[in-house]
Amino acid sequence: MNYRKEINDLCKEINDLLDKQDNKGMEKYGMALEQNPAGILERLQHSVEEKIDDLRYTFWAMDRLKSMWVRFPRIKFVDVNSLAEQLDHVRSEHKEVWLAFEDDKIGDLAMELFDLIHSCETALRILQESFGIDLRETLLAVIDKNKKRGYYENAGKTD
Repeated sequence: MNYRKEINDLCKEINDLLDKQDNKGMEKYGMALEQNPAGILERLQHSVEEKIDDLRYTFWAMDRLKSMWVRFPRIKFVDVNSLAEQLDHVRSEHKEVWLAFEDDKIGDLAMELFDLIHSCETALRILQESFGIDLRETLLAVIDKNKKRGYYENAGKTD
């Protein structure tokens, strides 16, 4: 990995963001930050307000990361199906995948695969909500296990 290139790319990105913020400030306030006549306490108050906004964005992102394994909305079957019933549904979706494959219906195959994933997610939600399984930690453990097995082309990335 070429870290120097990554650092250079990061410096360019930071400079681009600085330019963007300068332009935004000029449009909003009609002057550069350095020309602002506000006193130190007023500037520090602005800084505090920016940090509060940053905390809100950070907490929002953390909430999203807690459920990073989710692709589909939560459905009612999480509340009504037992784990065994949901696993039986996973099995039926798996069968539908094979039927679409055997009938050479590629468009249907893609839909059935998504149905299977959705059904598996529902089973995972049941595990999480009824049995207290930490799915984020489980997902990270699976990724780590598969990295060690050499399954990923680029073992340094998880996207």
